[in-house]
Amino acid sequence: MYPQSAVEEFQHVYAQYKLTVYHFMYRLTRNHHEASDLMQDTFLRFYQSGSSVQGKSIKSWLFQTSYRVFVDHYRKKQKRNCSPFDLAPEPACPETAHPEQCCIHNEWEEELHRQLERLKPRDRQILLLLAYEELSYREIAERLDCSESTIKTAIHRARLKMKRDSGYLAASV
Repeated sequence: MYPQSAVEEFQHVYAQYKLTVYHFMYRLTRNHHEASDLMQDTFLRFYQSGSSVQGKSIKSWLFQTSYRVFVDHYRKKQKRNCSPFDLAPEPACPETAHPEQCCIHNEWEEELHRQLERLKPRDRQILLLLAYEELSYREIAERLDCSESTIKTAIHRARLKMKRDSGYLAASV
């Protein structure tokens, strides 16, 4: 049994970071149910780790762990020949948009997800942190516990791969 202070600390961390971790997982999986399950797995690992997280940046620890949880999940899915984007919902388009604009938007979203799926999981994670979380290179490096130059190199290579494969998507990510 954990002391009351540990339970309270967990509840505080969960309340503070659950949406952030969920959104990160959703961007990786593009599936609400999987993102929710993986978020719960991440916080379960946090709870089980107890005091071993002490002295570390909790936010960095959560993102590193959530990425590992995603990779573990993705590897299991690959064994079953299922991609993390297979069950993705149709991309949303604003109701006020013209039907032609919606069609173009949906095609662009589908192509973007195909291109992201072709990237290595680590490169995909870095691009998602850059594009959706709007983190700086330094912040991404801190979250992933690596150097800023490693992040810059990964982004450069991922963009080159996307540009080579599709031509127009790399500039938008």
